[in-house]
Amino acid sequence: MLRRSLYGSLLIVLPLLSLPGCSRSRSQTRPAAQAQQLPVLKTSDDEPEVTAAEIRSLIERLRSQNKPPANPDMRAQRADQGEQWEAVAKLAKIGLPAFHDLIEHLGDQEFCMSLEMPDSGYNFSVGQACYRIMKCNLMPYGIYNATLGEGWFMKRRPRPMYSQQYKLYEPYWAYSWWQERRNKSLRELQLEVLDWTIAEEERSPADFTEEERAFLKACRKKLFASGKAYEPARVLDGDAFY
Repeated sequence: MLRRSLYGSLLIVLPLLSLPGCSRSRSQTRPAAQAQQLPVLKTSDDEPEVTAAEIRSLIERLRSQNKPPANPDMRAQRADQGEQWEAVAKLAKIGLPAFHDLIEHLGDQEFCMSLEMPDSGYNFSVGQACYRIMKCNLMPYGIYNATLGEGWFMKRRPRPMYSQQYKLYEPYWAYSWWQERRNKSLRELQLEVLDWTIAEEERSPADFTEEERAFLKACRKKLFASGKAYEPARVLDGDAFY
């Protein structure tokens, strides 16, 4: 059975940039990027005790009974999205055991939730939520593509996105990717993503700051030395995405 202690109050970051297929409304907010901290390591390598039926039930709970709003606003609608947020948090915490079912639902276009981002409001489908739940496990340092450095992050080159390189938002390509890696541990997948991202940035060193490169290398060093996977990416409060 799912254990109550498994989940806590994890809130998952959904992407800030490069959101294919999302409906949006424009806003004028332009917050400054914050320095990132190294991800938190899992306390145990044991996979959560969860059945396939429980995972599928959680994915079903991603479906909202509401209609997609014309002007998405997370703060205004948070109370109406509690069940979806809880399902997102639980699936993210389950992590790798949920990947097969998450991939099966990548093409699900039913409405899940709305989010207000710094520059826009977005309506997310169930499939888009599933994609981002996978991303927050593969990219525990943060699933948005803002790099570290001085000034406003939108003026810097975005961080290379492993999930876009392998088209993990498309069911066919995600399934092919998973078939080649389904015997890997979450830690091994996180190392693969970090190695790819670091290598991509090193191909264009002038486009990325020393702070950015040092951060990713520190993430990798900690992950490699620990022998454990990182917890999925998260935010500390529901309205803060930076």
